Amino acid sequence: IGDNTRIVASFVGKNCKIGKNVELSGCHLLAGVSIADGVKIYSSMLSDNVCVEENATVLEGCLVGSNVVIGQGHTVPAFSRISMMKQVHEDSDSDEELETPSNVDDEDSSTINEEEVSWDVALVGKTGRGLAWSTKNSESRKEWRRYSIAPAFAQLEAISNDIFDAKGNANSDDDESEDSNDSDEDLELDPEEVFHSEVRETFLRCVKERFDQTNALIELNALKIAEDRTFADCARFIFTTIVGLCFPAPKTVSKEYKDLYASESLDVSDKTLRATFLKHLRSLLQEWGNLLQRFLKNEDDQVELLLTFEEYCSDD
Repeated sequence: IGDNTRIVASFVGKNCKIGKNVELSGCHLLAGVSIADGVKIYSSMLSDNVCVEENATVLEGCLVGSNVVIGQGHTVPAFSRISMMKQVHEDSDSDEELETPSNVDDEDSSTINEEEVSWDVALVGKTGRGLAWSTKNSESRKEWRRYSIAPAFAQLEAISNDIFDAKGNANSDDDESEDSNDSDEDLELDPEEVFHSEVRETFLRCVKERFDQTNALIELNALKIAEDRTFADCARFIFTTIVGLCFPAPKTVSKEYKDLYASESLDVSDKTLRATFLKHLRSLLQEWGNLLQRFLKNEDDQVELLLTFEEYCSDD
């Protein structure tokens, strides 16, 4: 374990190598995992002989299969599942069929002809090795989130800090009756809200760290692939995040991004504030418009974005 490395509530298996300035929180590392300098991993499980290269990040709820390589500087989206085996999708709703690996030589199932494999670069990075394992329908994705390795509060905090505190405990201000003792299993998470939160956090990180737009596109496209969403879904939430930057930060935004938002509320009766708002919005659209355009593939996507903007404006 290298210098200045922080390991909290994590299990580290035999023969693991962990570099300098690494942050591990709520992680399970099996045998032979190699973590390079500057890596951050949150609430995820890494199987045998996984390699995470310099300055990469693995967000919460990820399962990374044996021998997978996460490329240098790459961020793995939350709740991703990555394997060296190619997933076979059948026309069946059976989980067993959804997670059947492709045919590999019986003599050594770990040997893969890398020349014949196109690694999921958007998920593991340019220097990474691995393939996405996704669920076939939205109901399965919701179940995967609810019962993932990530603690419940990591999923809930992105949806409503008004209901749950940082430790996952319900706030006492609610007017619920005393006999309302619902467990986390009874709580239904809205996949739309969770995906919205993930797009927003990813985009805000790109803004804060001043990512090149090509890299920002890779990050957001990886999230789209991991969640099996459409380009229009990404465009809608990128756009509402851009508009939202012209207002004070909502409570559900991470503290590290609050300084990106406007410092005061918009008073529509004040012409000066209106002009400042429009100027700010115009500058953001000029800066990030090209990125937004990459997710608007056709006229239908543009119409959906306009409808989203209309709904956003009508929302109190």
